[in-house]
Amino acid sequence: MSEQRFYIKPLKSEDLDSIVSIHLAAFPDSALSMLGRSVVERYYKWRLRNTLQTIRIGAYIGQSLVGYCIGGAQEESLVDFVRENKNFLVWQVLLHPQVFLSSTVFWRARPMLRRFLSLLEVFRERKKKVSNDPLSVCILVIAVHSSFQGMGVGKALMAEAENMSHCLGARRMYLTVRPDNHRAIAFYERLGWVKAVQEGFWDGRMYKIL
Repeated sequence: MSEQRFYIKPLKSEDLDSIVSIHLAAFPDSALSMLGRSVVERYYKWRLRNTLQTIRIGAYIGQSLVGYCIGGAQEESLVDFVRENKNFLVWQVLLHPQVFLSSTVFWRARPMLRRFLSLLEVFRERKKKVSNDPLSVCILVIAVHSSFQGMGVGKALMAEAENMSHCLGARRMYLTVRPDNHRAIAFYERLGWVKAVQEGFWDGRMYKIL
């Protein structure tokens, strides 16, 4: 596996099924994954058709997608996706009540709920500033198939995303990582990303100056 060569090129609509499979394997305990494949598929259809997402690249071995990265000059969040698909999502939640019974989701949500509510307005204001900044690009998602990790796929995807951002005239890049995902945090820090700590609190946002 490690001797196989990969290459980077733009994602295409035909990659949707592979993107969904990689997401489900890479983020099995995310709320989207726990709501089922149809929700993840709808989410990535929404991401891929969004004209604001100027970075849509994949890593391939032969014709097979082994990793992908999606980003853009404006940061649209899960809140936007939920708002546009609320009826469908409500039905899926009713069909998958285990999402709220999951120890992973439940125990993470409890200690963060009060802090989230108190900081919600701050985050909204910060998002507004970032979204209106023509010199910034946000990495929305990056994932690599578990069978092809350790080959430099993620590093190559990030390098290409940075190159594309620079060509777009961006001077800064942003991303958000789960604060307890220490492996991912270490990966980003090795690539020169810095935690965006504000008033002693870090919500998972990182940035890099190009």
